[in-house]
Amino acid sequence: MDTYRTIADLAATVELAAPFRSESLFQEKDLFTAGLDDVNIYRIPALIATPGDTLLAFCEARSRDDDDPLDLVLKRSLPVERDLQGVNGVSWPDDRRWLPMQVVLPGEGEAPVNPCPVLDRQEGKVWLCCRKVLGGLAANLGWVHGPLYLLSSQDDGATWSAPVEINDQVGEFLPGPGTGIQTRTGRLVIPGYDPHSAKVIYSDDHGRTWQAGGTIQARGDESQVVELADGTLVLNVRRIGCRHLAFSRDGGESWYEEREDWSLSDPSCMAAVVRYSDAAPGGRGRLLFANPAMPGSRTQLTVKLSYDEGRTWPVARMVHAGQAAYSSLAVLTDGSIGLLYETGPNHPYEKITFARFSLEWLSEGRDRVRPAVLPLELPLVWEFRRDPEEVGVEQGWAGSSDSRGWTAIRVNADWTSQGHDYHGVAWYRLRFAVPAEVRPGTRLALLFGAIDGFSQIYLNGECIAEDRLGPPIMSSRPLVVPLPRALAGGQVVELAVQVRKDEGRAGVWRPVCLVQHG
Repeated sequence: MDTYRTIADLAATVELAAPFRSESLFQEKDLFTAGLDDVNIYRIPALIATPGDTLLAFCEARSRDDDDPLDLVLKRSLPVERDLQGVNGVSWPDDRRWLPMQVVLPGEGEAPVNPCPVLDRQEGKVWLCCRKVLGGLAANLGWVHGPLYLLSSQDDGATWSAPVEINDQVGEFLPGPGTGIQTRTGRLVIPGYDPHSAKVIYSDDHGRTWQAGGTIQARGDESQVVELADGTLVLNVRRIGCRHLAFSRDGGESWYEEREDWSLSDPSCMAAVVRYSDAAPGGRGRLLFANPAMPGSRTQLTVKLSYDEGRTWPVARMVHAGQAAYSSLAVLTDGSIGLLYETGPNHPYEKITFARFSLEWLSEGRDRVRPAVLPLELPLVWEFRRDPEEVGVEQGWAGSSDSRGWTAIRVNADWTSQGHDYHGVAWYRLRFAVPAEVRPGTRLALLFGAIDGFSQIYLNGECIAEDRLGPPIMSSRPLVVPLPRALAGGQVVELAVQVRKDEGRAGVWRPVCLVQHG
């Protein structure tokens, strides 16, 4: 049984467009600034969010504008641990912590270009596609020559595999730049272009082998791709004047229709398009698009919102009025929107800035995800008991209401940081009532923000899930446990978690929610 699913996997049934907060938010932070870290200029941003709530911001470290990149670099952002009690009503804190820049692929005298990451949700792996230009970028702007590389990370970008060349599998191709997608079928799709026009490459075996899709008929180059509600892929291509769209019913292998979209003006600049939410029952499908909105200049960076799968874009809000160029969008696990873009007071390549904003800010209050019964954040204070002799299962700790020997503990911090100088087996327990408004037959799941240690989950004394992966794989990732049977609205249940950890921090250290599942 597939017990563990990511937050992204729940988006089809839980409108995760902002499960916890929906109030207005806009924040900005300069991530890469020309002249810092011994780099003359930074260009070509790419942003992706992992299920573990880590943001990965890629770009090229260059010697000059359209000149040789020195290295392909990355900054990672982790959420700052905080008390999430009452999250439906609190203000947005600046709760992202950016780590120092790291080199993902060194240039070694050549020019690594066009970072284009894609997330494999099923395997929890981030793939990064890029091209290393031999002979220098400045001398090869017409078309480049060199290896097309794939690298991968299974720890949210902290470490990366050695690059693997795939030219022999897909032929001539320049990725993105921007991000790829994983379709509902599990196919990994990386957009980009060849010497003739835009196309995609794809993998149906989780990145082990790759194939090239068909090239579109119109002339174009840099592209991004999004999957529509009916499974159609739309390739959104850079052109002069407006964006060019190509449509595929076979996952990018061929394109059955192409047209220009004059509602998306384009100064011939890389743009970004992503899905924000699906039209799940009670939800609303939304797509996001970002680019400089002035047809004749790279200024007025604007984010647009569509409710009809990209046919119209009724919502548009300017993020930056001045100089701005390439951009990349990502949807964070808390429902806020991340935008990584090139900008500067004098020209658009002085720095790369990260903006974070809410759906309510984007729509100027006209659209927000309404607070609902589900997801329901469970209380932060639980009962806690050490089990050094490992007698808890035999003595029925998971299903007993006897509180003797139990102490209070918070589940938004590990037990070691709360004064429990102990390693081994320990138990958490909580009694709570299913909201009375939950409809009969609703399938539910428990969403654990993170558990550091090997865990077993009990409901009313019955073990319903066991995490055998444990740290380091699951210590900072969400864990979703579907409930084996429907619970009635108003029903009181007893939830227990047994955790085993022999060193370091330990225990349930991020909040727990009751969510709708399937």
